[in-house]
Amino acid sequence: MIISLDAYVVRVREVRKNSAKPLGFYDGKSSLLNRVHGYMNRFSSKFVRIPYLEKSIKVEKLNINGDELRGVMKVGQFGFAGDIIDTQTGDTVYEKKKTDADPIPYFFH
Repeated sequence: MIISLDAYVVRVREVRKNSAKPLGFYDGKSSLLNRVHGYMNRFSSKFVRIPYLEKSIKVEKLNINGDELRGVMKVGQFGFAGDIIDTQTGDTVYEKKKTDADPIPYFFH
C-alpha cells in the first residue's frame, strides 16, 4: 500500500508585500472562502469531465465551518483502456474503456 499526502496553503497578499492578508474579505468586498466554496460547489451534483487533464472530478460533503472549508474531492483518471482483474483469482472481471475512471477520494480541510 502506498500512502501519500499533498499539502497546500493558500495565501493572499498585496503585490510587492510579504505579509499575507486574512482570507476573509481580501478586497474589502469578497470573501475568498466564499468564492472558493462557490467554485467547488459547481462540481457537487455529478462528476465533471475535464478533458485536457483527462480527469473526472466531483466534490462531496462540501461545507464552510467558520473560516474553514471542508469536503471530499473525488478524482478519477481516464484516457486509457485496460483490464480490471480480481486480484484473488487473476481473472479479468471488467474491460476498462478509455472513457472510464475510478475515482479516488481526497479529504480536504
